[in-house]
Amino acid sequence: MVEPLINQPANLTNVNGTLYFSYYDLAYGFELCRSDGTGPGTIMIKDINPGSNGSAPENLTDVNGALYFTASDGVNGNELWKSDGTEHGTVMVEDINPGNNASNPSYLTKMNGTLYFLAGDGTHGTELWKSQGTDSGTILVTDISPGNLGSTLLLLTNVNGTLYFYVTNHDLYEYELWAVRVVSGLPT
Repeated sequence: MVEPLINQPANLTNVNGTLYFSYYDLAYGFELCRSDGTGPGTIMIKDINPGSNGSAPENLTDVNGALYFTASDGVNGNELWKSDGTEHGTVMVEDINPGNNASNPSYLTKMNGTLYFLAGDGTHGTELWKSQGTDSGTILVTDISPGNLGSTLLLLTNVNGTLYFYVTNHDLYEYELWAVRVVSGLPT
């Protein structure tokens, strides 16, 4: 008989020598954990979505020593979060798509000390966003495809300070390669 896959760590990410990961437990579901490599130093950081459903933390990304990730608290949908490794310091960065609607951030990518990612705010569809880790510092970079359908962006990749990604041409169903460079702190 095959046992169910439980208690399986996933999304292993190093931040300043500390291992962060999502971990499944029957009582908590998938939640964010950290480890210093010892049994006593391996803990669940915060029960973001209380109960057995869990918050399903994914897309764990180190930006300047802060851990960014996506999770759902069961109230606001899947949104952007950050953690300093403590319960109190694990917070939602911004409810990009307000209420219980999810913005579904994806492709979290560090470039020049800033987090870039894809998300949908309910008005612009899925577009390119960036965050400095605060509500006011989390903004839409550009509305590539105006309207609520948004763009279909894929595969954000930082190559020497230029962010490359694919954009779908909805009329022709073809992909185009795009790039964003940061000059004096502003994307071009």
